[in-house]
Amino acid sequence: MLACVLVGAIAQGRPVGSWKTYRAYQNATLVAETPNHVFAVFDGSLLSYSSEDQSVQTYSLENGLNDLNIRFLEYSPAAHALLIVYENSNIDVFFDKNTICNLPELKGKYTVNNVEIVGETAYFSINTGVVLLNLTKLEFKNQYRLGHNTYATCQWNGYQYAATESGMMRVPLSGNLIDVDNWQFWSPTGADIGGTTQMIVFQNHLFLYNGKVFRISPEGNATQLFDGLVRQMRILEDKLAIVMYSGILVCPDAMQASQWLELDSELRDIVALSAEKAWVAWGTNGLSQLKLTYPDNVGIITYEPLVSQLKINSPLRNNIWDLNVSQGKLLLTGGGKGSNRNNIPGTFSVFDAGVWYNLDYKKVEEQTGLLCNDLLSAVADPRNPDRYFVTSYGEGVYEFEGNDFQLKNLYSIDNSSLQSTLPASIYAENFVRTDGLAFDKNNNLVVANVKNGINVMLNDGSWFNHRYSCFSNIEELMVNRLVVTHDNKKWMNLFRLQVGLFVLDDNGTFDNESDDTFYFNVNGFTDQQNRLVEASSYTSIAEDQNGVVWVGTDVGPITFSSAAQVGNRQCNRLVGSEYNGEGYYILENIPVTAIAVDGINRKWIGTSGSGIFIIDQSDGVKVDNLTTANSFLLSDNISALAIDHRTGEVFIGTSYGLCSYMSDVVEGQPDYSNVHAYPNPVYPLRNSQVVITGLMANSTVKITDLGGNLMKEAPSNGGQFTWNCTNAAGETVKAGVYLVFATQPDGSAGVVTKIVVVK
Repeated sequence: MLACVLVGAIAQGRPVGSWKTYRAYQNATLVAETPNHVFAVFDGSLLSYSSEDQSVQTYSLENGLNDLNIRFLEYSPAAHALLIVYENSNIDVFFDKNTICNLPELKGKYTVNNVEIVGETAYFSINTGVVLLNLTKLEFKNQYRLGHNTYATCQWNGYQYAATESGMMRVPLSGNLIDVDNWQFWSPTGADIGGTTQMIVFQNHLFLYNGKVFRISPEGNATQLFDGLVRQMRILEDKLAIVMYSGILVCPDAMQASQWLELDSELRDIVALSAEKAWVAWGTNGLSQLKLTYPDNVGIITYEPLVSQLKINSPLRNNIWDLNVSQGKLLLTGGGKGSNRNNIPGTFSVFDAGVWYNLDYKKVEEQTGLLCNDLLSAVADPRNPDRYFVTSYGEGVYEFEGNDFQLKNLYSIDNSSLQSTLPASIYAENFVRTDGLAFDKNNNLVVANVKNGINVMLNDGSWFNHRYSCFSNIEELMVNRLVVTHDNKKWMNLFRLQVGLFVLDDNGTFDNESDDTFYFNVNGFTDQQNRLVEASSYTSIAEDQNGVVWVGTDVGPITFSSAAQVGNRQCNRLVGSEYNGEGYYILENIPVTAIAVDGINRKWIGTSGSGIFIIDQSDGVKVDNLTTANSFLLSDNISALAIDHRTGEVFIGTSYGLCSYMSDVVEGQPDYSNVHAYPNPVYPLRNSQVVITGLMANSTVKITDLGGNLMKEAPSNGGQFTWNCTNAAGETVKAGVYLVFATQPDGSAGVVTKIVVVK
């Protein structure tokens, strides 16, 4: 099966219904050089750099690639083809930078352990042997079924070699390579080469790596060169380069003493069409081109950067725990937790006006003397949008300021009401476990703490906590998400062990416990049909525009119309109707992981394994489902959702990173002072739709030609309206000027704007 597509230019602007990927481009791991471009893999994603005009292009599902998380990247000069192999063994082949052909034959069936290019042929070392692909004809032409997990291949000294889990195997190139009986186990003289994972031929000698590097002579004699960790072995024009963890060992001659290029532990890969100018995938240092100066014999290679530390502005990592649009910015946290912590290095990114800003967690650790791991939730201060509060599952709550993330405070056991789960331990400061947080209507910061539940930093900077009596029989509160509803109640879910909900009504006086009312239940809820909701985890929580609180569980969503329902152990489940009229629970037994509510009260529900469900209750119950099969969603495993109500962009955290969908709904505006249409002028042959935005909510929108003939009439979606440039009969309209009339239902306000249609 073969599918080829042309890679077009990245679309300008974000039309309704479009997708965008926000993958990390921070850690360069692979590099391949072609005559006109250099390709590099960053955090599993691909980019190209043009040496002619210094332009950079990224590639994703939206503009041609057919999968995610690249594992191998190799170039065939003979076939003029760039080979891309993904972690799931899917294969893309690039031709001339603008044509991508997909070959999914190995996807999900085999594990590709290594790739070797010989002329026009790619040799794939797989878990059952070796598969050959002709890169010119794009045909799998042979398979060597060795019956052993194979780690590397090469052709040398008249034989085809395969390094397998059971040892080195070889067969004469003049024989029948497909017949497994012709393959024999082989070992050189003077070395145990079991466990070989890399092989390369240089000046008629075989170099291999199995934790040690050996050189095998044409006569079959082995010499150990050194014992150490090797990332790659590459040929740099006429030299052998052995990429290690802190530099590159270069051999100008197979028998000659080596030279050394000192870099650092971030080094990952090197390629060069010319040995004097090498491209280096340099980990977090990005992609660099180095001009190399070699010593006359043994010695140190010096270098001069020609292209230095090329990176793309992007999120810090593809791991996403939570997303929050706060004070007009997207806040991304990428920690993790379970029964203990996941020890994911501090991941906090802010997306503001199209630019990503990333936390330097190592700098924070230097300032605090503590780890900065497992950051879980974040919010911007409504009084100062450049001040961020970020929770961690171990060190308490960080306060940062500015997009350079200056550390203002770390709130922990010594300067707040937060408590450690190991208060008597010398490591007490590493067990101040916090998660959900939010500001209430009085600008008090509410924080969920594993040890003592809800804590509050009052708007004067003082901290306050009560351990409510309902928690007395719970040793550790497995707190999770926290929201403040429109009536200023604080809802917190307990996600594991004793699962349930806690709701606090502090009556506007956090520091006066006597007037507090709380609602609590960890003994399970019964629904409107008196059926027990048998959930083992509570994962997410959100309030819709009608004041209904939606809670995600591992058996589907449940809802609460009031806090009192929590105390009464009652909930509701969303009921749909079958074609025969029988009712059923919508999303029953589907694990819910995230919930967000858009500008017209649709619920966006992320799941584990089933993508995103969009529930529209405006006229009955309508359910849509976005998956990897019908959209550019990166994964069907959703970790977080957040909606920018100003633009309609729905941010989606997945197991493969961040993407977004441009929905047709934005918040309604207070007046019609900023109504505009885009694109304008509109070219129907290029743009399938034009968007009128800046409307007041519930506007009635009419579009007419200059003669007053009605093209379309409908209500707005919040503050936005979409027109597909057709008339009432569904025909594409003629070129000309069209008028947009928008009014409130009671006629109290209205606006007129123009759209120019060009053919």
